[in-house]
Order: sequence, then structure tokens, then C-alpha cells
Amino acid sequence: MKHLLQLFGLILMAHLSKSDYGGFQSCVYEEFGKSFDDKSVLCKIIQFNADKSIPQIIEYYSCAFTRMEYYWDRKGMYVDSIKKDMVKAGLANGDDVPRVISECEQKHGSDVKPYDYMNCLLSDAKTKDLFKKVMISHDEAFFKQNFCN
Repeated sequence: MKHLLQLFGLILMAHLSKSDYGGFQSCVYEEFGKSFDDKSVLCKIIQFNADKSIPQIIEYYSCAFTRMEYYWDRKGMYVDSIKKDMVKAGLANGDDVPRVISECEQKHGSDVKPYDYMNCLLSDAKTKDLFKKVMISHDEAFFKQNFCN
């Protein structure tokens, strides 16, 4: 039964990741609505400056991290997936990712969310720039849009 549920989860993730839009854009539609066009919020997202004052932002990043296959609600963070992508992008020491994730979990406790993990990875000097690069690589079309004018 456990293996059947895992298989179903993988199939569901594969299905969800196949859409007309990349993960970040499709999560805008999923969490904020298909007609959402608040450019100030979208600008904050593409500049990695979104904060918890934005309604639905926690759910938005949970969606985005799920689409990137970095997070699953029932299992938490897939640290190895993030580490693999970060090393592929040029991170010299792959051990920096589990270190930052562990520190983040200690800081935020059992209620840590993908939004928190993202901010931890973006706050660490050794992971900040490459994690931005990795996130952008998952939905380049979304991040190239000009929301900030």
C-alpha cells in the first residue's frame, strides 16, 4: 500500500508539472487566481522580496516548491533534490544546502514552510546567488516578465 501511494504521488507530481506554464506562473494562477495581475506582488516575487504580508504567499511558495520537486506537504523538504540542482548550478560545497536547511528548521521549528526555507537559502552568503539562479531556471519565462514598471 505504501508503495502504491508513493507511485500515485509521483504520477500526480508529473501530471502537475506538465502545464502550459512553468511552476511559478502556474502557482500564481493556482493560488491567486487566473486573472491575478497585481504587478507590485508579482514584482516582489521575481525580485525575491515577497513577504508574509501578501495574502496567500505562504501557499504560493508551497506550490512553487512542490512544482520544483523540492517539497511535499506530507514529507517536507527534499534536501537532496535542492542540493543536486545547486551543485549542478555551481555550488562548490553541496553540504551547505543541508546545513542551511537544518539551521532553518532549528530557527522556525516544526511549522517551517517552503517560504521560510526559501528565505533561509536566500539569506545565506554561500547559497543565496545560486539558489536564485536555480529558482529562475525552473521558470525562466516567468522571471523574465517585466512586472516592476
